[in-house]
Amino acid sequence: MSSKQLRKLRELQGTGEGDAAEAEVISAAYALSVEEGSGNAPRRPAFAALCSDSESESAPEEGGSRGSGCASNAASSAASTSRGATCEAAAQGGEGSKKGRARRRKAAGSGPKAVVDQNEKDASAGAEGEEESDEELKLLESSVQEAQAERDAFGDDAEVGAASAATGPRKALALRRADFSMDNERRRVIGGSIGVGVDTSSGPRSRRTMTRQRGGAEGRIAHHRRLFLVTPTAEEPWARPDDCIAMTADSDGFGATIFDLEDTPQSSRLLEQLRECLQAQDPNLLQHFLQRNQFCVDGLLTLADYFRGQSSHEQAFQIVRRAVYALECNFNPAFSPFSETGVGPAALRPRVALKLSGEAEWPGWSWLRALWLYMRGLANQGMHRTALEVCKLLLAATLPRDPTHSLPYLDFLCLRSRQFDALSTYAELIPTEYGLVADGSPPAIARLDLALPSFAYSVALAGFMKAGSAPDLAALNEVCIADVTEGMKAAPGGASEELSAAAVVHARMMRALLVFPLALRPLLDEAGVSDHGSAPGGSSSRVPWGELLGQPPFSDAADFRHEAHGSVHGRLCLAYAKRCGALWRADLSMRWLHSCAARLVSMHASSVFAADLSAARQCWRCSPLCVEDALREDYGELPTEEGQTPPPFERAIQARLHPPRENAAFGPGGLRFGGQVAGGAERVVPTISLHSPPVLVFFQSLLPWAELDVTGVGVEPMGWSDVGRNMLQAARSTLHFFSCLAQDAVFLLGQAVRKGWVVAREAMKRRA
Repeated sequence: MSSKQLRKLRELQGTGEGDAAEAEVISAAYALSVEEGSGNAPRRPAFAALCSDSESESAPEEGGSRGSGCASNAASSAASTSRGATCEAAAQGGEGSKKGRARRRKAAGSGPKAVVDQNEKDASAGAEGEEESDEELKLLESSVQEAQAERDAFGDDAEVGAASAATGPRKALALRRADFSMDNERRRVIGGSIGVGVDTSSGPRSRRTMTRQRGGAEGRIAHHRRLFLVTPTAEEPWARPDDCIAMTADSDGFGATIFDLEDTPQSSRLLEQLRECLQAQDPNLLQHFLQRNQFCVDGLLTLADYFRGQSSHEQAFQIVRRAVYALECNFNPAFSPFSETGVGPAALRPRVALKLSGEAEWPGWSWLRALWLYMRGLANQGMHRTALEVCKLLLAATLPRDPTHSLPYLDFLCLRSRQFDALSTYAELIPTEYGLVADGSPPAIARLDLALPSFAYSVALAGFMKAGSAPDLAALNEVCIADVTEGMKAAPGGASEELSAAAVVHARMMRALLVFPLALRPLLDEAGVSDHGSAPGGSSSRVPWGELLGQPPFSDAADFRHEAHGSVHGRLCLAYAKRCGALWRADLSMRWLHSCAARLVSMHASSVFAADLSAARQCWRCSPLCVEDALREDYGELPTEEGQTPPPFERAIQARLHPPRENAAFGPGGLRFGGQVAGGAERVVPTISLHSPPVLVFFQSLLPWAELDVTGVGVEPMGWSDVGRNMLQAARSTLHFFSCLAQDAVFLLGQAVRKGWVVAREAMKRRA
């Protein structure tokens, strides 16, 4: 390294503010030395000296040749830092020459004379180094700038969001490479400075170890540097798999890139071997199979399901992690989560869109299932920010469809990772940026918080949690009808322009209660609140929950459910209560929820306000929503229990791993894995409503064909008046039946008497 470059480094150090700029220069210098290194040692020892590599193995050997330089630097050490002195010693010792290092190694152990001759040769080599090109200096400056940009990427999310809002338009589901790393989230939670690509405990010895490990298997693991979903550790020298499903690129009608997944001859042959292995239903055979084929995605996911069933969640997560690694290594070169599509109605979405297939044998279901399991594993380990980024990747790949049911899970991850502002941004921008708003009359509602109950309640809860203090219940008086019905197409006017932040949060909560009132009861059940209990302490109203639920808009909720997606909204409400009920158990949350519900009920008490609210609800009830495809195709089979696998994945498992086989006893359908008949049992149709009186529910449940509707909207509730009407109708039908039976009996009796009389008269005639 030339002295000119060293002077430039010291200038960069002098212009920096504090230790941050110095650390950036050091990390950039070390990165440059590692990139240009060969073998086990850096190519330029001056860079290693700049990085304070005092434990270098060559330091004792070079001490004699640099004695005069170190002495001169020691004389001026009071006016310069120790790192600058080390750089001076490196420059005067002539360490920037590759020939000088080779000569020193050759002359080591040849006596004092050899050392003196070596010093002279090093001096001449150092003079030749003055004529080096400035390309290395430019590379170093660019490395410093990249280090600064990467360090900014790890900063506070709020600061990054503010900066992006100031520099350009907001983008929904924009992905960042730094947010896919579990290590970065751990450092963010623990605190402290975050190194770019280097562990926090990295010192001179660990850096040399990392360089040595990279150089030892460079050709085998060079592709690890381009990975972003899963970064293998030093103990995981995984090679690139060559027997996975392939990703192909195509274009849609607008010219946007769209991707598809298909089996290769190698993956098809491996899948057949896996099917034969699974027929034995022996986990040990499956493990032996995976020892020979380490990156068989379907086999890895099957073994992960087995470990999950055995409550070995850590082992299951590590296996899913390997499956995701295998999929990531086979991404198409055009597949880029950090680039925009650029064309079409969804020009701002990442370039990761998949061409979904309705066939259960489609290899893409294994691709989606691996990412879904990886997202759930991250969330179960508390890595909610990283799980949120994986969830965004799934949505960017599948919207406007959502077969993985990731959109109802997105709000939960935002709340758990404290991305409160991002949640409201997603609710506003996802429908427009992804082309989810269909053209037509009447126009579709272009907001997720008016289409999905999970978003409606979570957006309001995010504003409440962001405040971080007790709610200002006095601001409820600022909320008017227009604020509550904003965006529902039937508002009498626009929202209030001068609402306080607390009033805005209250209006969001009241809007969620107005549009999706059926979500309140299961939410209270999951939060442990009794309907017959008293009002929470500190609430603005003392009306108990039972009385509030018996008044509009909660008592007539079934009359204003959406005409096309009412039953789907019921499943979404129940699933949201199961997933996010724990977030509502706090006393402050219950106090705020009760106050908003009481305020909404008091608005309905006025005939004028009740008419406006009913008109808004009726207009929303008949309007198309922004996620029509997902509501119609995917959310109808949404699991209501937490942790259940989406049904499309279950069908894909059955079709890919346990296809139907010809069987003489069971016909062409054959047997499924585990002895279940292909085709399965028919889905039971619910017949009992949750809103019926408890006594009626009890008597209905005694019937063998009875099935409870857990959604609360799939079956019309039955009241006592309905029972009386049905009993009267049954009595009328019974009376009509017996009257008809009597008429038929009289008619038959008359026919029999007439026939008997005719027979008797003929007999009398014969006797006469």
